[in-house]
Amino acid sequence: MPKPLVAALKGHVIGGGAEMALAADMRIAADDLCFGLPEVKYGLALDTGGSAFLTQLAGPARAKWLMMAGEPISARTALDWRIVDWTCAPDDLDAQAMDLCRKLAGVPPQAAAAQKALVNALTDPDLHAAMTRENDMQSRLFDGPEYQAISAALRVARG
Repeated sequence: MPKPLVAALKGHVIGGGAEMALAADMRIAADDLCFGLPEVKYGLALDTGGSAFLTQLAGPARAKWLMMAGEPISARTALDWRIVDWTCAPDDLDAQAMDLCRKLAGVPPQAAAAQKALVNALTDPDLHAAMTRENDMQSRLFDGPEYQAISAALRVARG
């Protein structure tokens, strides 16, 4: 997408929502953010490009920790780990995000798209390959014994 994409994150941003946020060009988070990727706890892996985006943002060790431990982190930690770019009070999030969007909307769109493409060419060269690997891995995990056992246990627990 050539237009800038800004994610405003508040409260619990978990799993698929967290992966969608990672795909944004910029992320602003409320101080109450609880950001997590719990897929591993269900016997699964990330599957929408999240592993590539997260590794680019936070680095390999922190990406592995978030993905392998499945534990959520706070807004402060997400900022320190470069997963989010700005934080603010929860009541200020909408206004801060809209201010950022207005500034981006106020620049010539073709020039902004060119700037985005220049950065993406440096940071996303293997995104398609990463997403293909994620989908292949996820397919194997869906068919595997760990996911099957966890899924069955959850069905029993839910009644």
